[in-house]
Amino acid sequence: ATLSPTRGLILSGGLSYVDFKAKKVTNDPNLEAVFRANGRSSPNFVLRQQPKWTANAGVFFEYPQEVFGGRLVFNSDLRYTSKYLEGDFYLASKTTVDANIGINGIGGLGLDAKIIATNLFNEKFDYGSFGSSAANGYFSSLYGAPRIVSFQLRYRFGG
Repeated sequence: ATLSPTRGLILSGGLSYVDFKAKKVTNDPNLEAVFRANGRSSPNFVLRQQPKWTANAGVFFEYPQEVFGGRLVFNSDLRYTSKYLEGDFYLASKTTVDANIGINGIGGLGLDAKIIATNLFNEKFDYGSFGSSAANGYFSSLYGAPRIVSFQLRYRFGG
């Protein structure tokens, strides 16, 4: 959904909810025999790597006056993901924010300059898992990228 309450300002957002249910899961008979031999039943089927909730919100603003002969623009995005199953373990929910500010068309030319920040608040979060084993009590994960700040110059040739 988007909303533009005033000239140059655009607010956006989205929300999703996934309620997954499997009607039937059929395992290989040999696997079922292993479960029975060990006094276990087939585990419930769980959709892996799928959070129940995801949400995002964005703000875009373009300053109405010229700045250095171009247009000052600001954009920020917030993303939320609820916990989800990765391998044998659940990865915790996470919220990250990215932002950028820049000037497009500096001096009336095709030159744009922008400062970009990803993971603006330097949130530490699990991004994925590898080699984990709940049966052995071992959990390993990969962390998501830390805060990254970069500067971008772009030139648009032609009209």
